[in-house]
Amino acid sequence: MNRRWITLIVLVGSAALVSGCAQPQVQTVVDPKLKQENEDLKGRLGTAESEKADLEQRLRASSLEARTAKLDAEKWQKLYDEAKAAIPAGSGGLPPELLKRFIEIAQAGGPFELGHAGSLKASSDILFDPGKAVLKPGGETAVKDIAPKLREILTDKRVMLRVDGHTDDTPIRVSGWDSNLHLSLMRAKAVVRVLEQQGIPPGAMFAAGFGEWHPVAPNTTKEGQAKNRRVELSLIAVAPLVPESE
Repeated sequence: MNRRWITLIVLVGSAALVSGCAQPQVQTVVDPKLKQENEDLKGRLGTAESEKADLEQRLRASSLEARTAKLDAEKWQKLYDEAKAAIPAGSGGLPPELLKRFIEIAQAGGPFELGHAGSLKASSDILFDPGKAVLKPGGETAVKDIAPKLREILTDKRVMLRVDGHTDDTPIRVSGWDSNLHLSLMRAKAVVRVLEQQGIPPGAMFAAGFGEWHPVAPNTTKEGQAKNRRVELSLIAVAPLVPESE
């Protein structure tokens, strides 16, 4: 082959090889308006996700509150049913509607809580100083707070209010009382005295002291002793002394 043709073929092939390897340079131009819209959409998406998480949290909290309220209602209904079942049936029994109103005093909150068979109980540590039978200012306020509702209930002559004092089994040493029985009775009388000052007739209530003889918890621990130091209020059914005329 002619040398000149060989040289020409080599040059053409080299040019083609170089041309095939070269990559075209493409420059991408982003529209600033589209870029801003994209950033805005990302921000709105983040806000929507945050609001969604907040709504889910509030929904969970609302569900928990609803369940808690349901359990609380069931608890009070159970206590009321138990208290009602403990009342003897017949003419000598406690009127259920009065018992319900009595239990509502505990449901309203405060130091007086629902006790056994529909009684109201409050810790003596809240009402009295150790070894004392004079109501503390906070204890006197607590008794005065429930007095109006008790007064309404006790206008019904079918019931009376019994105020019971209880202590733990710690022996009397320096307080000056004859015994825990004496201390518990004087504390019950102190509560009765304040209720009388609030307009409840003396003939509609009476006081009783039980000392350490009716514990609700073991006296072997400080917690148990604290539970046993208490004052309890109970409604008592009263049979008519004079038969009603026919």
